[in-house]
Amino acid sequence: MEKISHSLDYTGTVSVVENKAALKHVMNITSPQYNGEDIEIDEHQVQFIRELAPGLRSQLGNMLYMNPAILKSGLWGGTLNLNWPLLTPKNSAKDLRFRGLKTVDGVKYYEFEYMPRQSGNNGDLRISIYLDPQTMRHVRTLYRFCFSQQGNDKNYRLDEQFEDFVTSDGLTLPSRWKISWLLEESNSPREYLWNIKIHKLQNGAGMQP
Repeated sequence: MEKISHSLDYTGTVSVVENKAALKHVMNITSPQYNGEDIEIDEHQVQFIRELAPGLRSQLGNMLYMNPAILKSGLWGGTLNLNWPLLTPKNSAKDLRFRGLKTVDGVKYYEFEYMPRQSGNNGDLRISIYLDPQTMRHVRTLYRFCFSQQGNDKNYRLDEQFEDFVTSDGLTLPSRWKISWLLEESNSPREYLWNIKIHKLQNGAGMQP
């Protein structure tokens, strides 16, 4: 579901199919204004299959396009992503900085700053990963992006939150994935929200992205 400026609600379906080498993320939204996303990621490239119009991506798609490290580093989707960097801490240790116990939006988390080795050159991207201090589960990733356009700085905030953990095939994973995109402008802030309920988790070697 996407909510635009707190006034429009759309519903649809989401599927994420992956293996260690590739991931395909599809959102199907039944709206003439926004038809969702179709993103394919493999070891070599990121492809944005769906556009609002030729050459025109959604706000979410555009931010991910400008910051491919979010997708290539395995951050997108948190622990739902087989390539999530904290699953292999020995490989990702150089990219992480522990910042201690922090309060964000009134909630206490253990915070890690993540510095991807491959980052876009279109602006300043800062990434924070948050763990629940009680369960040590990954519950949030916050991306802050500053982009200069025609001499004006624009500050964007992309927030992934993970809730309602369930156990499937011996793995404890979130069954709710919330995504928010915010343009932090004092005169006309814009916010887009996606609230994804995961109804089925399936682990199968025969699945192909």
